Amino acid sequence: MIVFRLYFGNNILGLVFLPLIIGLYYTNNHLFGNQLTQAGLSFGFWGKTSGQGFFLFELTALLAVLFNAILINLIFNRNDFREKNSFIPLLLYVVCYSFFHSFYFLDGLSVAHCLIVLMLYQLSALRQNEDARRTVFNAAFLFSLACTFYPLLFVATPFLFWMTWIFRPTIIREASLIILGLMLPLFYVVLYDYLFEMEIALDEFSSSFAEYLSLEMAVVGFFILLLLFFATPAAINKINASTIRLKKLFKLLFLLFCMVLVAGVMDGVFYEKRGGTSLLIIPVVFFVSYAFGKKNIRGVPVVIFYLFFLFSIGKFFLPIELSGI
Repeated sequence: MIVFRLYFGNNILGLVFLPLIIGLYYTNNHLFGNQLTQAGLSFGFWGKTSGQGFFLFELTALLAVLFNAILINLIFNRNDFREKNSFIPLLLYVVCYSFFHSFYFLDGLSVAHCLIVLMLYQLSALRQNEDARRTVFNAAFLFSLACTFYPLLFVATPFLFWMTWIFRPTIIREASLIILGLMLPLFYVVLYDYLFEMEIALDEFSSSFAEYLSLEMAVVGFFILLLLFFATPAAINKINASTIRLKKLFKLLFLLFCMVLVAGVMDGVFYEKRGGTSLLIIPVVFFVSYAFGKKNIRGVPVVIFYLFFLFSIGKFFLPIELSGI
């Protein structure tokens, strides 16, 4: 309970301990090899690594996780998803994401995580009566860039327009900027592939790792659904009592969930990979945060979280025969 209170309240020690928690996951993985390296890490349309210098990719991945967690929490607190500031979203993001390969090794999916969080940051800054040309262009550019690293996201492009129109009326000039923002990264990647004589194959549309730990994926889904069960009543009450702007932000998160769900399902169906589902963590942590009470910490969800946290650490010590079920 003492550790959890650091993140439930607005205690700066929560941020201090976060790199230590991420470092704990990294150290255990390095020592016990829960998530193993590949011969080459895929970066979507930007090609694959040669398999050399993995330490740099590991360190960069951990910094990316830290960046994502802090930015998600910044979005959460700046937009008053709770009455008081909290560090729960960043803790939930790190623990849930720790079950995926892209947490430990930088690849196209890791980069897509960063870019989708940055896109969410841009969209959450939209205002009804303010000039949004720069914001919508930046959001479209970040989304398209994420697609070049994890190309399956391209199928969810219509959601970007819907997420923008939640806050803004349909304006031709802004819609044109969205299209321009979408096209610009594609121009760069085509130019890059042409200069380096690279050919885009179908298997490059999925840059995620083939997660083989079926038991772990099932446990992650079970714990998240259990926490969502406790979070739903509080989240509904919050939505009903919130401002119009906050209601729009909830709609934005729902559309983001649908967007990455489409890509994740396609990854599973066509490539038999589960890594793409890690993108669902980004919108889900906003809702799961309501499981832990409004002013006082609720006991049962905290116990569930601690069991989940202990399993996220204990998975490194499970026999590979069991974890590979």
